Amino acid sequence: MTEEILTIEEGYVNDDSVESYQYIEKDTDQGTGSLNNQTELTITFQNQDAWLFPSDSYLRIEGVLRTADSADVANNATIAFVNNGLMYLFSNVKYFLGTLQIEYFENAGVTTSIHNYLTQSRIYMGGNCF
Repeated sequence: MTEEILTIEEGYVNDDSVESYQYIEKDTDQGTGSLNNQTELTITFQNQDAWLFPSDSYLRIEGVLRTADSADVANNATIAFVNNGLMYLFSNVKYFLGTLQIEYFENAGVTTSIHNYLTQSRIYMGGNCF
């Protein structure tokens, strides 16, 4: 017995109508804060006449690197964040669209590291830190 709704009569159409992207730079709603204080960082886009593409977004973290004794790291020092090091600064991540929670995960560092190990190529993991 064949269901009519399960019969696909049209082929797949790939929509390449988006020809370019523009990135929007946005600070957190709370402004700049200190990593020494536990706080929630929120980024809100309201009343934008734009189509947003969250899966192609990125998070830029700016700051000053210091040694354990609070001295500034020299400008010519070689530093690498391995195994997705910066994501360990976050305990959880939530993504809302309006008031609807779309995605949520705990232990952001571990979760995103496992995701990258499973989805990125060996070349990506071998030469670059993520």
